[in-house]
Amino acid sequence: MTTNSIDLSQLPLPDAIEEIDPEVIIVEWTQSLISKDPNYTGLVESDPAYIQGEAVAFRESNLRVRVNEAVGQHFWPLLEGMTSM
Repeated sequence: MTTNSIDLSQLPLPDAIEEIDPEVIIVEWTQSLISKDPNYTGLVESDPAYIQGEAVAFRESNLRVRVNEAVGQHFWPLLEGMTSM
């Protein structure tokens, strides 16, 4: 009897696992804020609204890491090379 083996590390990552970039989350959050209130067009890093966006991005990044880790429990051979987790 022969057995076929599959190198799981060569499979693509499932769509549920994402690369996490807090800067992208901040940009998306800022764009959402500006779309709701055009007065926020000149946000700078010292602006309280921007600081709140950083806090939101930090929390969302942590949540996404937790989701990645939960999904990764089932796909650990695929995740060995990921650095975002």
